[in-house]
Amino acid sequence: MAKTAAWQTPTELAYMAGFFDGEGYVGISSDKPAWKKGGVYYRMRVAVGQKDPTVLLSFKKVYGGTLNKGKDGVWKWYIDGQKACVFLSDIMPYLIIKKEQAKLALEFSSLNTGKGKSTKAKERQEQIYNEVKELKGKQYA
Repeated sequence: MAKTAAWQTPTELAYMAGFFDGEGYVGISSDKPAWKKGGVYYRMRVAVGQKDPTVLLSFKKVYGGTLNKGKDGVWKWYIDGQKACVFLSDIMPYLIIKKEQAKLALEFSSLNTGKGKSTKAKERQEQIYNEVKELKGKQYA
């Protein structure tokens, strides 16, 4: 399990979770790089976009990652790997909208992705990739 980073109070974590539920993104991307020789490379990433970087600077200070301003004037904070797992684990109890996506992302990250990973792990990665894509397409009433 990922080591908690952290914020000092549940109130701060709840604030971050609410902010992330509204402005955040949990994604798993796929790529077929030439060096992979027919294989697929998956990557989990967490991001938040906002015109005002104030809250995003707090995210970066606590969890690391990258903060960039796009040409459209929107600031985006990105994090992946183990740091993203720590972030998602910390805010998980407070998530509502993105809770299922976060659970899947954490499961995805726990799979053995090194050389010699099992066919079962590879298949589960692909299933999770598709499940997250499907969740993003849901309409909330």
